[in-house]
Amino acid sequence: MSVSLFNQSFTGDQLGAMLAAESDAAAGVLAPVELSQHNRLWFCKRHAFEVGELRTRGVPAAVADAFNDRAHHLYLIVGPDAARSRAHEYTPANGVEMLDAMYAQMQQKGALRIPGAAAAVATFATIFGRAFAARQFGTGEHAAVAGPSVFALASQCWESPLPSRCSVADVDRLAAAFTARDERFNLLNNNCAHFACALLSSCGTDGNRTAADAAEPRPWWRGGWRRGRRRRYSAPNPLGGGGAADACSYDDCVESFMSEMFTGRHGHPGCGFERFEVALK
Repeated sequence: MSVSLFNQSFTGDQLGAMLAAESDAAAGVLAPVELSQHNRLWFCKRHAFEVGELRTRGVPAAVADAFNDRAHHLYLIVGPDAARSRAHEYTPANGVEMLDAMYAQMQQKGALRIPGAAAAVATFATIFGRAFAARQFGTGEHAAVAGPSVFALASQCWESPLPSRCSVADVDRLAAAFTARDERFNLLNNNCAHFACALLSSCGTDGNRTAADAAEPRPWWRGGWRRGRRRRYSAPNPLGGGGAADACSYDDCVESFMSEMFTGRHGHPGCGFERFEVALK
C-alpha cells in the first residue's frame, strides 16, 4: 500500500525514512495509510483570548470583543469518531510573554481608552497587525489532547466528508516532523494555522478538487487566492504535502484563517469541509 503525499507516492517505509531524515523526532516507519472509513478529520477553532481576562486588564468591552471575534487558535483532529478522536495543536512555549507584549502594545497605542466598536476594530488591526505579529517569536511546541476536550471549547468546527489519508499514528509523526523543523514559532509566519493546515493538506482529501485545481488552486470561496495573486501568509507546505491532485490546499487554508485575523472575514479550512456540531455521548 502506498500513500500519495509530498508530491509523489511513497510506501509506508519510504515515507517514514524521509521524515526521519528531516528530524530525529520523526524517526521510524509510518504505517501504510489506507483510505477507509476508520479515520476522519475535523478542523476546529477556539477564541485565542478570553474576554473576561482582557476586561480584567482594563481593556474596554468593544476592544475585547474585537479581539475575541478575530483571533483564534486552531486544531486538526483525527479519529474514528468524535468521541475517540485526537486533537493536535501548535503553541509557543513563551505564550505568556507574547500576551504581555500585546498588552503593552495596547497600552502604547491607547487601546485602553477607546470606547466605540468601530474604533476597536481599527485598533485591533493596528495593535495586532502584521508588523507586530512578525516580531513575536518563540519555541513551538506540539501537543496532542483528547478530541472531546477541544470540541467542548471550540467556537466552530468543520468535518471532512471523506476519510483521512492518514492514520492516527501518521498524524502524530507528521506533527512531530513539523515541530522539529529548524524554524521558530512566529505569530505571523509559523503558527497554529500553518501547523493545522499543513496536516490538513497532507492528510485530507478534497472530493471536489481536480488536477486543474492543483495547478491553479480554487479555494472554497470563489475569486480567492488564485495563482498569480500574492499570498500574504503562506509559503510552500513545510511538510511538502498535497501532491495528489485531490489533496487539500495548504495555501487556501492558511490564507483564509490568517486573513480572518486581520480583515474579520471568517475563515474556513476549504477542502469540502462542512460545519460540524458535535454531540458526544
